[in-house]
Amino acid sequence: MDALLFHNPRAGSGDHSKKDMLAVLSSAGLRVTYCSTKGPDFKAMLKETADLVVVAGGDGTVRKVITGIVDRGIPIAILPLGTANNLATSLGIGGDMRRHAAGWETGRRQRFDIGLVTAPWGKQPFVEAAGCGIFARAIGTKVDKDATCEQKIQLGRDALLDILKKADPLDVDIDIDGVRVEGDLLAVEALNIGYIGSRLPFYPEAHSGDRVFDVVCIRREQRPDMLDWLIAPDRTVSPATAVHGRRLRIEYHRDTPVRIDDELPDRPEKRSEIKVEVHGKPVEILLPVEAPHAAEAIKAKQEEA
Repeated sequence: MDALLFHNPRAGSGDHSKKDMLAVLSSAGLRVTYCSTKGPDFKAMLKETADLVVVAGGDGTVRKVITGIVDRGIPIAILPLGTANNLATSLGIGGDMRRHAAGWETGRRQRFDIGLVTAPWGKQPFVEAAGCGIFARAIGTKVDKDATCEQKIQLGRDALLDILKKADPLDVDIDIDGVRVEGDLLAVEALNIGYIGSRLPFYPEAHSGDRVFDVVCIRREQRPDMLDWLIAPDRTVSPATAVHGRRLRIEYHRDTPVRIDDELPDRPEKRSEIKVEVHGKPVEILLPVEAPHAAEAIKAKQEEA
């Protein structure tokens, strides 16, 4: 097969090179055209076609390729190299890269929806989640640049824990498929995958290919349960529950923290609103045969513990 390889050489710890990535794909029998996501030809390469697109990088790199690829009919394979790797983890992608690549030939395809936020400043696609509240406020938390990936994950979780302890209810007006959401809310997230933030298994049951979002609202009365869960999120079950919806509308004040994946849009001068929905044709993610769903993987971890 002919493959386009999009590689972020700075992802995660950065201990991977063009040579390393080409060797992995060559061992899987692929003829590869290489593109660094930091190079000048990145956008042009998104218009090219091949039998397979391979993305080697973290969540940000995967998002740029999935939302930017012109031909959504090309299957996409992921080599997770980032810090959180939420998308890959949610899809059960991980482990040894060579073994993972070797499984693509007999792998299965998972349909993956692209989300779209429509706002006064324009339209913006996303792959992980869009929403407002504590997760948005945690974006940009400063961590030691020399920390390991696992240390960064823990520092991110600690920061979210501290934010949740102090968070006030949001000044928002929200409806899901036209039904208004009542109550004092600390966060609202339209999820496309189960893991978000600092590799948190927030809602593992989320399905990325069913054309609807799993919309999770954290209410003020749920704060104690969320705090308990954040202390050991990999060994306990998240208290989050979801409502399935095709469209989410959030009307918010300029001081409300809003996020689209890991980006924070400019704050409006006055009260504004965003609309969230599924965008266009889904892409297809190529998975190894043995790749478990996020919920299955978490259950296995908990049984081991």
